[in-house]
Amino acid sequence: FEATQWYEKAAAQGFVDAQADLGYNYAHGEGAKTDYKKALYWYKKAVDQGNANSMVGIGVLYENGTGVPQSAEKAHYWYENYS
Repeated sequence: FEATQWYEKAAAQGFVDAQADLGYNYAHGEGAKTDYKKALYWYKKAVDQGNANSMVGIGVLYENGTGVPQSAEKAHYWYENYS
């Protein structure tokens, strides 16, 4: 969990890779306790900076209904806009 603290510091300073990694880590419980709200938050921060992998991460959250209401339409939106 110490690594997560460093990722959060980097992510808070705007480092997109750290934001994307935090989204993934929180979504999958890797190096951090699973927290879908934090996953979505960090994924969206990374998407705002053009990180396409985070778009897929958000799509997966909506497809599975993990931390957000399940929505095939919203999942499709995030997958469709992946570039």
